[in-house]
Formats: sequence, C-alpha cells, structure tokens
Amino acid sequence: MNYHLNDEYPTVDSTVLAIRNHLRFLARNRTVTTYSKLIEDLSLPYSTRMGNDRKVLGNLLGQISTADVEAHRPPSSILVVKKSSMKPSFGFFDLMRTLNPHLTIETPDDEDLIFGRTLAETFTYWSNH
Repeated sequence: MNYHLNDEYPTVDSTVLAIRNHLRFLARNRTVTTYSKLIEDLSLPYSTRMGNDRKVLGNLLGQISTADVEAHRPPSSILVVKKSSMKPSFGFFDLMRTLNPHLTIETPDDEDLIFGRTLAETFTYWSNH
C-alpha cells in the first residue's frame, strides 16, 4: 500500500502526512526503505542527487521523528536508510542527539547499537498500533 501525492505542488502538510503514513505501513510490515525508494514510492518531487532536495526531505523526516518522540513513540524516520550503509543518515543521529541529550552516539558502533535497538522498538510499536 502506497500513499501517493497527486498534486503538482503538494503542501508540506500533505507531504508529511503521506510520508508518515507510508512509514507506519513499512513499520507494520517490519521493513525499511531507502531515501530514493521513498521518493519513488510516494512520487515525491525530490531527488537524492540534489543537495537542497536531500535537505528538504531530511527536514520533513525530522518533523515526523520529532512528533513521534514528543508523543513517546519511537522515531519512525529510522526506517529510511542510505542505500550504501543501510543505516539512517547522519542527520537522523544528529536529531536523536538533540531530542535526547543523554544519548551517547560517538562512534559507528554506537550508531549500530542505537539503530538496532530503535529499529526493533519501531517495528514492535507499530505492529501493536
């Protein structure tokens, strides 16, 4: 099930809603997606090759994760990973540091630990909601 945007110029709110719903669908199916696959699946007007587009998409994902954490849910944007590493981007981990100042992410091993734990929490949470 995919949530497509049909407007030529979708609003930020409708884009965030479509991404959020798609991420919840992915979580319930215990799967991740890449940034480019997310763009393709939702027909988003962005490209991973364009620096500004990556920044805009990252900001939208950040809004979703911020809302999740504020609502005491695991950050669903963890489901969007880089094709090269199959882990979220630096921006995700930076946001997690901001949202949880007690979180220690200093090395790639820390990222792996946080990623594995948070991914499992996300799958479990959305499988039950």
